[in-house]
Amino acid sequence: MRFKHFEGKTLSAARAQVRRDLGDDALITATHDLGAAGYRIVCALEPKFDNGDKPSTSPHLAPRQIAELSRALAWHQFPFEFVEEILDNLTQQRKRASNEEALAAALGQILSFSKLEDLYEKRRAILFFGPPGAGKTATCVKLAWLARLSRQHSVSLVSLDSSRTGGAEQLEMYAEKIGCRFFHSRSTQRFERLLRTVGSQSLLFIDSPGINPYAKEELAQLQDLTGLSELLPILVLPTWIDIQAGIDLVSAFRMSCCRHIILTGEDIDRRLGRSVAIAQAAGLELTYISPRPHIAQGLELLDQKSLALRCLKDTPASFLATARASTISGQVEARVEARVEARVEARVEAREVPTGEAENTRANSKRTTEPSPSPSQDQPVAMQKELAQKRPSALAQATNSIGKVVTPSSKSTSAHRIAIASGKGGVGKTAIAVALAHNLANLSGGLGKNLSKNLRPRVLLFDADLGLANIDIQLGLRPTQDLTQALRGTCSLEDCIIRVPQGGFDAIVGKSGVSSFSELAAHSLEKLLEDLQVVSSSYDSLLMDLGAGIDRTVRALTVFADEILIVVNDEPTSLTDAYALIKVTLRRKADARISVVVNMAESERRGEQAFESLHRTCRNFLHYELRFAGVVRSDKQVVEAIRKREPLMIAAPGSDAAEDIARLARVFASNTLPRLAPTPPTA
Repeated sequence: MRFKHFEGKTLSAARAQVRRDLGDDALITATHDLGAAGYRIVCALEPKFDNGDKPSTSPHLAPRQIAELSRALAWHQFPFEFVEEILDNLTQQRKRASNEEALAAALGQILSFSKLEDLYEKRRAILFFGPPGAGKTATCVKLAWLARLSRQHSVSLVSLDSSRTGGAEQLEMYAEKIGCRFFHSRSTQRFERLLRTVGSQSLLFIDSPGINPYAKEELAQLQDLTGLSELLPILVLPTWIDIQAGIDLVSAFRMSCCRHIILTGEDIDRRLGRSVAIAQAAGLELTYISPRPHIAQGLELLDQKSLALRCLKDTPASFLATARASTISGQVEARVEARVEARVEARVEAREVPTGEAENTRANSKRTTEPSPSPSQDQPVAMQKELAQKRPSALAQATNSIGKVVTPSSKSTSAHRIAIASGKGGVGKTAIAVALAHNLANLSGGLGKNLSKNLRPRVLLFDADLGLANIDIQLGLRPTQDLTQALRGTCSLEDCIIRVPQGGFDAIVGKSGVSSFSELAAHSLEKLLEDLQVVSSSYDSLLMDLGAGIDRTVRALTVFADEILIVVNDEPTSLTDAYALIKVTLRRKADARISVVVNMAESERRGEQAFESLHRTCRNFLHYELRFAGVVRSDKQVVEAIRKREPLMIAAPGSDAAEDIARLARVFASNTLPRLAPTPPTA
């Protein structure tokens, strides 16, 4: 998703620009008070297509081109969600184009770019900030040198660094070499005077000290500076930074007035995917990139064309050759995955569960069919298709056996499957899943601590965050067998079920840090769904705590689910990633039942406003009405319960979060989710 900024002297003037350009249904993600400079409104934009509102169904790009572009993006380590959005755009392009032209067009739909030179007349002082070691000083000098070469501006360098030994002296030496004036300001008062005097006659390039945004004093000093309306703050970020660390870092800066970013260190790390994705997640406009350490020719303008060229020319030929060699096996795996997802979706939608007398016990409900050979890379495509047609649906066999299993309520129906998902990590999804399982267990039978050893609980909690499982940690469980062993084949999925007596439900937990399971192969995913269908048949409810994002496992389990609960908070990145998850889910299951709960909200009103923002986007661009599950208020007791490794409903049953989740459970139990949230009052 791209963002567009609108500025005005008054808030009404900025809103008028939004209505003029985007209409009354514009999605406003943030409003910033710029002080004397006025107001800025940030709006989210949906990618546009050449043929109106609908994407083209007959792409002109050859499959070979799309495959090559996909490999290039993979080498640059763009995150999966970003690559999928790019590939969606590529398949929708209707014009024949080269790889570079096609990728540039797709990048232009997703990312925002700008030229700083166009802003020099409005903002005469440019402040460079960022973490220590990002290359701010060199970037400041490089951009000043470019402005000096244009001969259109008088240029001055300013140092605010009074802590780093030799920092100001280094900048002064650079100023002498490029032929411009130098100033060293050691206090905010002197700096403000400098802005009023020198800033009116010269273009100021200001080098700030490296800021640790997690240090309150350093962050406060930076925020005091950026509160000055004359300044144009620019974030400087190295290309080698980890994507999640970078997103956390940018969020910690809380620089609402910053809208531009310069990337450094391309000479050290040519993989641009991480830093570009950070810029997109933060809604920042890309401006320049530093490909070499030299001051002269040390910065290059970054737009969609130059970024596309970098992505293609920097990808090593050896990587492309390796990827090309595995294309055949990749196509086979993709066909198997598509067939599995189609069968799962058909079964879930049709709900073809036969009824009959309870003839078999749980042990006799296991699959007894002999495994049929799976497609391999050596088999011709025609033979694979014939094999797929002859092969009986293993999922259908598992579904047929479910109808013969006796459930605790003596009904021959499968469990109601609820997938708890999130587009972004760190929103409290697992805590919601555990507390919801506890509440549903109590509502379905009131079992709680008095659960008999011989009585089967009615709720099963499944930790589907493969690779980063942590339900066992939150509940203090020590299972003898877990999901990783079942996936390796050393035990059955049923053997992994562990009782949570203090919560009145059962759980299947995994093991954190097992990267080999974070992206299951298609055949392993198919078997997991079959086994999960079988073991959950004797429960009323199956809660699946999914991993964050939209990888293959998440996509398959959302199709497998009867109900999808998406957990968000009121941060723009969380809402944007949730929108991407909803979009991908609806593409595979158009009639998916999706509800949203806003977690860790400052108040119910703030939570309702966050939902309404996401709901409006889905209604306008996806033509889908979200269901509002409710708001869970921010509560320190949740953290304390996790530290104690106890369910929240036991550790702090009277807390705000516990009350909110209990209300959420009652809504799910009664199946009375409202179609949309109450419209919050306008401020």
